[in-house]
Amino acid sequence: MKKLMLLPAALLALTSALPLEGRLVSLRAADASFGEEEAANFVDFFEGSIRFDAEVGIDYLMGMPVRLLTGSAAHVEFLAEVGPDRNYQRLFLQGQELARAYYVRGEDGFAYSRSLGADNVAYDSPIMVETNVQDAYDESYESFFHFFSGLEPSALGTYFTAKATEGGFELTPTGSGLARLSRGLDNFLLDLDMMNFDAKSHGSEYRNLSILTDGSGTPVSMSFDHVESDRFGGIKEEYEVSLASLSSVSEYPVEVGTMSDEDELALQTALSDFAARLAGGNFTSTIDISLDGYGSILSYRNYYDFSGLGLMLTELLLTDQSYGDTFTGILLNQGNGRYYTVAVSPDSDYWQVLAPDEGYGSIEEVVPLVDSLSPDFFSKSGTNSYSFAPAGKIYADFYFNLDLLAAALGVGDYYSYRLVSSLYYASQETGQMIFNSFSVNVGNDGTLSFLINHETYLGYPATTTVTFSDFGTTDLRKVSDGEGNPLFADALAILGDYLLGGE
Repeated sequence: MKKLMLLPAALLALTSALPLEGRLVSLRAADASFGEEEAANFVDFFEGSIRFDAEVGIDYLMGMPVRLLTGSAAHVEFLAEVGPDRNYQRLFLQGQELARAYYVRGEDGFAYSRSLGADNVAYDSPIMVETNVQDAYDESYESFFHFFSGLEPSALGTYFTAKATEGGFELTPTGSGLARLSRGLDNFLLDLDMMNFDAKSHGSEYRNLSILTDGSGTPVSMSFDHVESDRFGGIKEEYEVSLASLSSVSEYPVEVGTMSDEDELALQTALSDFAARLAGGNFTSTIDISLDGYGSILSYRNYYDFSGLGLMLTELLLTDQSYGDTFTGILLNQGNGRYYTVAVSPDSDYWQVLAPDEGYGSIEEVVPLVDSLSPDFFSKSGTNSYSFAPAGKIYADFYFNLDLLAAALGVGDYYSYRLVSSLYYASQETGQMIFNSFSVNVGNDGTLSFLINHETYLGYPATTTVTFSDFGTTDLRKVSDGEGNPLFADALAILGDYLLGGE
């Protein structure tokens, strides 16, 4: 969002020549004057919450100096609502929403990004500018007019000149005003260019900027060109913006359910009842991944033995360069009652808590989080089946899809929840996950199963099936490998003193 800006030398010279205190421009033309009352209305408008609806034409530029248009690249809509404590931005192309961002100011003054969870509840995550350094809301997410905060109407003439127009006024920034607006716009606007610029010759500037007001001095629209370029060329974004005052920024949008009350209640009951069964802590889940055209390519089981040994392990072996074949899972710490993600490497007689991991406070947090799914996302797809299509939904970001994996497979399933090379990623470079459909099937006995159709980095779609069995009879000591030998014997021996009742 922040962009490097190099103001032209002439503009810098103009800025340095301005007086420290300016006088309000008072204009009289055709019986219309822009005086202190109009200036007060102008400033007050930007002190509150505003709506910023922009039509943006994007053109490529070539040559040095950068003047030659080489053809329109796109025409997009950038809609924003911004206030002292919330910033809601949306980007559209041909009526289709491409991106959405919602920022809030925390009580600590820092900025937080708001997103939707699989439970249809909005969550706030801190925005970090670097390790252990959180971004301030005022610095990056306030209105583009933020750097005029506290401006006295009588000083408006330092930063703007006014002239009468039909029905109102046109205000254009002085050099000092443009410098402040440029800084604010750099923070406020979305990066639309996606271009890599030469660092030495890169520059950014705003041209032809003006704000139109009505007869009372209240802003109604603005326009400007944003030019970003280097010695090889650049891009010009032409903004035509309508402005309006808001009583407040819209609330973060959540999904509205479409099922009948009866069907929604049936799904919610099935999810809650099954979650209660899982909370018993003793069951087995089976995961099978089938690649379109190739059949099953990965199948394994997760064994939850919390009521017996206080441990969950997966039979899917991972290989660590330092420690060899490694089992992963979750261990209940008898001392503090918390659950920790662990890795056990029998070949190296070694185990560890996977850092950074502060543990989970209850068993409900480490078994598959089936009751975290909101029925609001689903439609009925069969007699006892419910599904929805996350792909293409604006809320279905990385964290939302990770919530879906936790709901079906649990946070202890290392392959789905932590392994970045898993088949759940459509791109390992970007970390993108694309789930074409997510389905819940309810068995006659109330046992759930899940079906996830998803893209893979192999270029072929895949289907993951998750089923559950062996409630109350799962025992890690009795799980055998392909030759009938105890699969986890060495791992359990390493963890012996940490298991419930020892091993």
